[in-house]
Amino acid sequence: SDKTCQIFQVNPQKIALSFDTYLDMVHPDDRDLVERVYAESRENGLDRHELEYRIIPQESHDVRYIYDLGIHERDSDGEIIRSLGMIQDITSRKRVETALEESNRKLRILTRRTRYDIRTMLQEIRQYLDLASDEPNTKASSRYLHMARDMSAIIEKTIDFTRDYEFSGVSYAGWLNLFQTISASIHGLPRHQVQIENMVPPVLEIYADPMMRNVFTILLEHAVKVGRGVTRVRFSVKDSGDTRILICEDNGTGIPAEDKELIFIHGHPKYTDTRLFLAREILSTTGLG
Repeated sequence: SDKTCQIFQVNPQKIALSFDTYLDMVHPDDRDLVERVYAESRENGLDRHELEYRIIPQESHDVRYIYDLGIHERDSDGEIIRSLGMIQDITSRKRVETALEESNRKLRILTRRTRYDIRTMLQEIRQYLDLASDEPNTKASSRYLHMARDMSAIIEKTIDFTRDYEFSGVSYAGWLNLFQTISASIHGLPRHQVQIENMVPPVLEIYADPMMRNVFTILLEHAVKVGRGVTRVRFSVKDSGDTRILICEDNGTGIPAEDKELIFIHGHPKYTDTRLFLAREILSTTGLG
């Protein structure tokens, strides 16, 4: 039909749309599926088939999704007399479904991080308050109370993170200035004694999800965490062939080579800090993780 030719972007006067030419325009990863469903519907006595798959139109070569419905008319012996078919371009619907799945994935990331962060910080606040109540020295007690207040401010920022999700969860990836994004994460940290160097070129941008900002916050919070012995953190960029690599490094206690992947696994008994797992999840939303 004219509509089918329009979807596949073929000129029926130049190309006869046979099953073979049709199959050539099906996405290579979906061809086996299409052939199998078609064959099963003919050979197994089915009256109809329906499936969704991808095609690559002849002119634009952009991947499109279609819904395919086929009906077989059979004689009294079950032999096919003729086959009728209908296809519908469902690319827009598929994009909406993909966006919804991505939004739900971000929501899971947000829930995990917020729950973990607030629980951890409340524990620290309770520890500071206990220390303050047991400390006879007024100056030392005041310092513990000040640290508790700092932690409560971080909780407030964590709650603000959920507000950011209200926007990033329904928005698409875009260009982020790396230098500015990293600098904002540095300024958002609580007081610390770590020297942080942002050596990223000021004009460098990256195409990423808006939640990418939280990756740098997670990396920095992990770096300045008490007990790791970190005194310096540096962000830099290195070119390797056609690839540009963003590097975050510190001078703290290293991770054994055999454990480097374990720190990104959620719920691993040896590494209980889930924030690095969340950072990888965020990166993977735009194929960076």
